[in-house]
Amino acid sequence: MKKLVVIALAALSFNFYSAQAQDSKSAQKGDPKREVVLKTEKMVKELNLNDEQRAAVMELNIRMMDRERIEKADERQIEAERNVRLQAILTQEQYQKYSSGKKEGGQQEAPLHETDK
Repeated sequence: MKKLVVIALAALSFNFYSAQAQDSKSAQKGDPKREVVLKTEKMVKELNLNDEQRAAVMELNIRMMDRERIEKADERQIEAERNVRLQAILTQEQYQKYSSGKKEGGQQEAPLHETDK
């Protein structure tokens, strides 16, 4: 009987820790707000954005994320819209750097792209 209780406790502990580890991983990868902040901050650093540009890019990234999640819009259409709006926010040099980063990385979005889709 004692062995049965020990085995049951061990199994419960294993299940608890496994579930907790999965929750932790999904919280890190699946938090859209965190992804938007990270994407924006990476763009700020790589493109040397000023405060006004940072706010505009953050707003744009949030809007595009919402469209992707809520409307389930076509990714190419969203990317095209993002590029048009970024051209209005960024300087020519910044946009060229952004565009060249997309081409070099072979990614749909640059400088940061969600790879876990």
